Amino acid sequence: MSAERIHGFLDSVEMVCEEVLPIHREAIDSALSLKERYGFSYYDCLMLASALEGDCTTIFTEDMSDGQIINETLKIENPFA
Repeated sequence: MSAERIHGFLDSVEMVCEEVLPIHREAIDSALSLKERYGFSYYDCLMLASALEGDCTTIFTEDMSDGQIINETLKIENPFA
C-alpha cells in the first residue's frame, strides 16, 4: 500500500474510534506471551494484547478460533460464523 493510502486508512479509523491506543513495550511483551500460550501469529497476538490492554471483552475476527476465550476475559468471535 502507498503511504497516502495508509494515511487515509488511519484517518478513517480515527474518525470512528473513540481512542486509538499506541503500542507500548508492554503490549509487545504481552503479544509474545500470548503467542507462546495460544500459538497464534505474532500480529494476531499483538491485536489480542492491544484488545486486552484496552479492556475489550470481544474481538471480531475470522482468522482465529471462534468462541475461544483469551486470558479468561477476551472472547474471539467470528462475525461470519
